[in-house]
Amino acid sequence: MTASRRQCAAHGCQNYANKCPAQTRFHRFPANRERCEDWARHIFRSDLLGKKNKARWKNAVVCSHHFPDSMYVCPDQRHEPGVRLMPTAYPTLQLYKERAEPYRCS
Repeated sequence: MTASRRQCAAHGCQNYANKCPAQTRFHRFPANRERCEDWARHIFRSDLLGKKNKARWKNAVVCSHHFPDSMYVCPDQRHEPGVRLMPTAYPTLQLYKERAEPYRCS
């Protein structure tokens, strides 16, 4: 999947890398299986749970709209290219299982 076609994996989020403002970042799932599954639970994606879905984690991303400033190594630079999440970060913002209108970049 190319960067321009990446869609946020959070349930109900319709953010695509090529349709969001430049300051929106897309973060890959952690390499650690346990942490990947934790992320999947936080974003209501039970279809990403289990060892057999490891290939799906490799291509999955979560957009920066789901992470508070406190989850970034340098919170004041969260919109800069190359900004990193803290090793213990997990998505906590704008998470919902069902919503009348999906979240989109504005």
